[in-house]
Amino acid sequence: MRKLAILIVVMLIAQLSVAQKGKVTGALSNVMSGTVDKALPLIKDAEQEETTKNWAKTHYVKGRVFQAINDDQTGLYKKLDDKPLFNAWDGYMKALELDKADPKGGKIRKQVLKQLSIKNPGDVSTPRESNIMRDALINMGIEGFNSKKFDNAIFAFESILFIDALPEFNYFDTAIYYYAGIASLNLEQYDKSLGFFETSLKNNYEVAKCYKFKADIQKAKGDTLASVATVKEGLGKNPDDFGLLIELVNYYLLKSESQKAIEFLDIAISKDPTNHSLYFAKGVSYDLLKDAPNAIISYNKALEVNPTYFEAFFNLGAIYYNKGAAAINDAGLIPMGNTAAYDAKMEESKEFYRQAEPYFIKAHETNPKDKDALTNLREIYMKLKMYDKAKEVKDKIDSL
Repeated sequence: MRKLAILIVVMLIAQLSVAQKGKVTGALSNVMSGTVDKALPLIKDAEQEETTKNWAKTHYVKGRVFQAINDDQTGLYKKLDDKPLFNAWDGYMKALELDKADPKGGKIRKQVLKQLSIKNPGDVSTPRESNIMRDALINMGIEGFNSKKFDNAIFAFESILFIDALPEFNYFDTAIYYYAGIASLNLEQYDKSLGFFETSLKNNYEVAKCYKFKADIQKAKGDTLASVATVKEGLGKNPDDFGLLIELVNYYLLKSESQKAIEFLDIAISKDPTNHSLYFAKGVSYDLLKDAPNAIISYNKALEVNPTYFEAFFNLGAIYYNKGAAAINDAGLIPMGNTAAYDAKMEESKEFYRQAEPYFIKAHETNPKDKDALTNLREIYMKLKMYDKAKEVKDKIDSL
């Protein structure tokens, strides 16, 4: 009787194991027949059961179930899970892990790989027996990129790189490294991003942009000198790249190295002669060098390109305004008794204020809400003793 009892217990355990494995088989059958809603509860149960939770096939079928939810075109099953591709990937990766650990394994790996990709994923003409994960991940990466859901994008791109690196596929897609670099950069994963861009550079993919992004990363990490060296290296290899050129211009502008900035601004202007901002930046650089004549030429050039450029009008007005203020200071240094020299210098100051006036008027016309242009205009009228005009402008200021 004792032996019989033991035999019955063993038989019951075996029957239970078969029953649980039957859920896995049933889930796969439902996937194949298109009834994914019936497959999902079966595989969830099997994933929790002791007899099947560490069975490679369970997780392979889990991948199939969630992949089917993701690929659903009918709209019936999309609502079953909000992260089907993540869950499908989790299932396939667990299946590969368990299959590798099982000395009797091997078959499941082949089935998983068949779902992940084809031998040459870059050949779009290759017929697919069914949807594959790599295609779905590409779509996920693109959608994540376009919607700025960079967590989704980097998951997709890194998963693709894992698939491509498997010895059965051994495929290399430089574009994936490049876009993975941008996604991880947006997530501020700087070291990871730098690695992706380095790979893209080694393979001559989007070289100028990779240098620009690499420089951005170095700047974000606080290594300005390395960032500038990267921009210069990139320009050496891509002398016509406007983006890298502007990076260098901005660096020298921020460092107040105006002469260097002008040197690269001239190159930039030769490539984009209708860019008013470049002429304006050149004017600012000359201003910093206290070279008013060249600053005036540059600001006027900016206005030729953009006749409603507030900043150029304002800075031109400021040049003459400052000249007027400087003339008043000079007058104060003239010895007492030299009335003629004093009066001449004061008249000179008024002439500069008269020259500044139309520029601040134009600045106000292009940006009526700006108080600074009006404030300077009021000061000019006060200096010129045009008190009615000064009151008019003050009323405008008070109304803002």
